[in-house]
Amino acid sequence: MTAMKNQARILILGQSNAANHGPVRANGGPHCRVFHQGSFLPAVDPLPGASGGGGSVWTRFAPKLIARQGVDEVILVNLSHGGTAMADWAPG
Repeated sequence: MTAMKNQARILILGQSNAANHGPVRANGGPHCRVFHQGSFLPAVDPLPGASGGGGSVWTRFAPKLIARQGVDEVILVNLSHGGTAMADWAPG
């Protein structure tokens, strides 16, 4: 793959909100891909490399970055892993 003029490469680290634990899945569009295990794949939830099987914020963020910041392409690398639920931290 050759780098595009305005390519954004985003490394994603974190827990649940970063790791595909959202309720709604989405598609990042034709100019958003995921780099996983040496391959570039379409950015479709759930994103490979993270622990969850649901939706992510990243498939919604990437098209907005392209539209609003003049980025030609977004490459995501997701290494997030879900840990604890909000209920685990809630009192009582």
